[in-house]
Amino acid sequence: MAGAARCTPSCFLENVTLGRRVFLGPGVVFTDDPHPPCPRYDECVGGATVEDDVSIGGNATLLPGVRVGARSLVGAGSVVTRDVEPDTVVAGSPARAVRKVSELVCAPGHFPKPYAWREALDS
Repeated sequence: MAGAARCTPSCFLENVTLGRRVFLGPGVVFTDDPHPPCPRYDECVGGATVEDDVSIGGNATLLPGVRVGARSLVGAGSVVTRDVEPDTVVAGSPARAVRKVSELVCAPGHFPKPYAWREALDS
């Protein structure tokens, strides 16, 4: 787990690589075995990779070997079965791209766009 990653209660992480400033909502599950129970598990196992500044909503499940690109959002309850491009919002089961993060609106109006404050963290 890299700097400032936050994992809320009841997450399950198995062979996962987490980038900086990753948020995992409650009940997020990462699996690492593509076909259990295989006697050659050690040859096939591979956890997910989550790049920097990703937020994953509660009860999402990420299957073995997927990569979630930087600054992406995974909707609550989603099942991620394939890689997520950077700056993309995915949702559903299976998770599909629904829009780019740049298309989101900060509903309360605190920021010109959601996650605008992230840019200041790297300055």
